Amino acid sequence: MSLNWNWNEKCGEATFKSWKGGEYTVNLYVGNALLIALYETEEQYSLAWFFVDKKHAERVLSDGVSFKDMVSIRLNKAKCRYWKELVALFAEYTDGVKIETYTEGDKTWQEYGNMLIPDMRMREIAEAAISYLDDEGLLDEFLEDRSIELSPEEKEYFEVYDFDEDEEEW
Repeated sequence: MSLNWNWNEKCGEATFKSWKGGEYTVNLYVGNALLIALYETEEQYSLAWFFVDKKHAERVLSDGVSFKDMVSIRLNKAKCRYWKELVALFAEYTDGVKIETYTEGDKTWQEYGNMLIPDMRMREIAEAAISYLDDEGLLDEFLEDRSIELSPEEKEYFEVYDFDEDEEEW
């Protein structure tokens, strides 16, 4: 199998401890494999490692040796179509590796560490918690105690409406 990738489709990076001391970074691409890692300089590039598919990734990661020097991995959710699977694999098979995801233009990284809660699940939990607190009349106090102010867009998304006592309407 020959590996193919688009140089413009970098989907993340991984950092490793160097045997010389310090750290080095490899750039990550998807291409025609689950993940392709390339060590790049201005003059050349070399293939660091790759995963053909999930089964191959599990075999390589589970040996406990190949990725023992990995420090962190960052995946661009917009460009890495398998980011959820990769986060789950690295969370399961690597110990102490900092796992982060981001979206282009997003200033914040989402850190997973060794705990994996997919975005969709986190959103479901937040919606249920906010709905419960609002239904029980506890939301305002909860937000105030934690100095949290919901934006108009967040209020609309979570269907939280301010009650106007003068008009006796929502």
